[in-house]
Amino acid sequence: MNLRLDWDRVDGGSIGAQAAPAHSCGDKDYRWCPVVGPLLEPYRAQRAAQSWSNGTLGFAPDLSSARCLESFATRDNLVWRDGKLAPEDAAKPAVATVKVALPYPLVSAKAAEVDGLRVEMSADGAAWQPPGRGLAGSYAWQARFTLTKSVDKLALEAVVQHNQRALPYLAPGRNVLTIGGGDLAGRRVAVSVAWCPGSRSRSLQKLADRDEELGKGHGATWAAQPTITRAVVDHLPATMTIDVPTPAGAEPVYPRMLWIKREVLDSGDLATGDAKAAAGARLVELPSPWTLANQPPVPRAKGPVKTIELPFDQRAIVAADGQTVASGPLRWPKRPDEQVVAWAWLLGKPTGALPPADQILTARIAFEVVDAHDKADMSVGAVTMARPYQPGQKYAFEALGGVVGSAIVKKADGPVPFNPAKPYAIDVTKAARALARDGGAGFALRILPNRAVDDGWTVRFTPRPDVAPKLVVEVPAG
Repeated sequence: MNLRLDWDRVDGGSIGAQAAPAHSCGDKDYRWCPVVGPLLEPYRAQRAAQSWSNGTLGFAPDLSSARCLESFATRDNLVWRDGKLAPEDAAKPAVATVKVALPYPLVSAKAAEVDGLRVEMSADGAAWQPPGRGLAGSYAWQARFTLTKSVDKLALEAVVQHNQRALPYLAPGRNVLTIGGGDLAGRRVAVSVAWCPGSRSRSLQKLADRDEELGKGHGATWAAQPTITRAVVDHLPATMTIDVPTPAGAEPVYPRMLWIKREVLDSGDLATGDAKAAAGARLVELPSPWTLANQPPVPRAKGPVKTIELPFDQRAIVAADGQTVASGPLRWPKRPDEQVVAWAWLLGKPTGALPPADQILTARIAFEVVDAHDKADMSVGAVTMARPYQPGQKYAFEALGGVVGSAIVKKADGPVPFNPAKPYAIDVTKAARALARDGGAGFALRILPNRAVDDGWTVRFTPRPDVAPKLVVEVPAG
């Protein structure tokens, strides 16, 4: 006997009269989930929605040995002669049965047509029927083989349904699989695992910087041809080691699992199942997916850092209607119909060369404020600029992009202008990496109407005009 459980499914392989089970969200439920995302990412192109999987139970006794008779739970008038099964008394048929009990429900079964052989199936041993879908949903069933003449082959194949999420999977690095069970009675058990190795061209940090979704296969590829690792053992429990290396210069991903197969064999030579990587191979590991979402992330390793300060090349305070001032308050209407002109502080790009994106540990826009609204605090956001500002020309505010960071500027609770000016900083680390990697027109600052902060007031603040805002970047020292 052998049982092969696949990570994929076959059409029509689900049980029941209702619609085939599949997750209605497609791949959304796992590409946004830090826990199951990495585990299900390798199968996104194969079967996007979470659903059922199928496997195959095969019964095909090795007729080269008389021990094939031990494959049957019961037998009557059945003998083995020179590689064939036959009725001992040719005047009456031989009957043998096989009993199966699995944690996986039966979907369908089929048997090859052999002259002189009839195959039937039953759920209770009383009512028998030809192989097909008649016993779909059964976890325990029997197969009966009736021989009217000698046969040189005998086989039955059954499709079962299962949940591939419950199967043992391989992860980047070293894997040790345990093969459990009891007495093999002189036989062997073979366990085979088929999988396709893969790797990613960019790190998880770069995925986050690009706003890419974990589990969507961004920058990841998997081999078209499977790797099959097989262990054959004569005692249980036993183990097999499977290494999943990551190529130099690449990032690890979970391999695409294809199937796992267990076979009961007759006695014979043993074969090792360990598949260890060559000396020097990179056995990079990923964090356990089952703990990614229920404990704080591991802090970045501390080390010496260097701070770089890069002033911005533009500091224009520009209104949506085209007005410009050298200094003055920033406002933003809280409603589209409010009779308030929107003003933004266009900073542009920082002067000087940005460090490489993968070297930027943190990046903050540092600026100073000399005046603020006296009724409420305000939310100030850093946004991207889709195109540069040309002095003396109107700047279309549609070119102001999404918010990439924010800070709370406190209301004025004393004399203004402030003396000294009040310093603030907005974290724009991810956007600064994108600017260093992909280029762009830089940043702008604007008020973000936020009733939870400003209590519904149309708030304002005035930047310090004589001190340039700057991008403060931290990079590894040395």
